[in-house]
Amino acid sequence: MSRNRFELILANLHFGNNEAIGQNNGLGKVLPLIRILIDNYQKIFSPGPDIVVDETMVAWRGRLIFRQYVPTKSHKYGIKLFKLRSTQGYTWFAKIYAGRDTNGIRQVGITEEVRTELVDKLLNEGRTLFIDNFYTNYDLAVKFLNFKIHVIGTVRPNKKFMPKFVMSCPCSFHTTISTRNFLIFF
Repeated sequence: MSRNRFELILANLHFGNNEAIGQNNGLGKVLPLIRILIDNYQKIFSPGPDIVVDETMVAWRGRLIFRQYVPTKSHKYGIKLFKLRSTQGYTWFAKIYAGRDTNGIRQVGITEEVRTELVDKLLNEGRTLFIDNFYTNYDLAVKFLNFKIHVIGTVRPNKKFMPKFVMSCPCSFHTTISTRNFLIFF
């Protein structure tokens, strides 16, 4: 194939209908392809009893409407992905963060929305979810425990809705607090 032919195909290759895609939807053209990939991930592999929710930054310096700037990451500019993966590192579900939702008023925060969407298909299966302090809160742990998902994660003691026993704990760095049926273990 000639270079001119390749450039012509590349310039006109679309995965979505331009008229059906809203102007504010930055992912509209690639979302059907992403859904196909994720469906195939889920058909091929079933994660084990331990699952991990984390965010990943894919380096990208080009022009993109939903490119993120996170100064604490090694790749400061890029595409932010929220991923549900197995402990072996296999991605089972991913969500691309395309900026603020423009559909209306958000009922829950972005972290709760992401957690719920990622773990939704694995409820009531008796799994253990490992999350970092960006996602961890007490209400989440109670909510997921009702769906037979145990939550293990680090917490920020100053986080909103953190129980008083965590806030008043005379704990030093690297201290473990564990609860079972509301009994506290240090």
